[in-house]
Amino acid sequence: MKVMTLDIMISNELRQYITDHHLKFGDKLPSERELCELFSIQRLTLRSAMKILEEMGIIYVVPKIGYFVAKQRIIKNVNAIRLISEIIKDNASTYETKLFKFVEIEGDKYLCRETNLPLGTKFFEIKRLLIADHEPVCMDYCFIPVSLAPDLMDYKSSPENLNDILVDKYHFDFFRTTQRIRVIEAENSYRNALELSNNAHVALLSGCIYDDHNHIVAFTESYMKYERFSFELF
Repeated sequence: MKVMTLDIMISNELRQYITDHHLKFGDKLPSERELCELFSIQRLTLRSAMKILEEMGIIYVVPKIGYFVAKQRIIKNVNAIRLISEIIKDNASTYETKLFKFVEIEGDKYLCRETNLPLGTKFFEIKRLLIADHEPVCMDYCFIPVSLAPDLMDYKSSPENLNDILVDKYHFDFFRTTQRIRVIEAENSYRNALELSNNAHVALLSGCIYDDHNHIVAFTESYMKYERFSFELF
């Protein structure tokens, strides 16, 4: 049986404290002395509990000033068969998109190899900046075979509703995914839009989404600020 140590118990109590007191991003927690008195613990235990919360992305530390509530992370289940825009929309208080590109292209060697479709297959390339709580968090590229949604360009003015359009209008059935995730150095093509420094890294989630007949419906590449996301396998 797994034993819950005191610092883990206190970290859970602190999470509940943040919830009960309706603390939001940027709000300062009580001092170490006040928290030690509140929970009747030693400072070493408190700091260990705070370290747990910091690693979970729940709080952040400003040296010599104190502990503050961090921005809520967006939880992405790697196995979940959903567009990343829908995950962000569900986790953010406010959500918006900025359309950078919506064009019809011929698939090059890379895209056709990834999708296992013939070279020259027509795709819609949709490039969107996804913004959560007024912060750009993801540059999303979505490639959809034109044959599956030939008049998709008619919905160019509603990029934030891409998932609903694919499901409701074209009856897309997201059944299986081969998406994979890795950390890479941010590229110039999206670094400025995501407001990243020159040496910043991003989490890249990429792969294909298939329907229940094992036909590809989309290939996606999502470049995400990894400090704003938590990734789960189940």
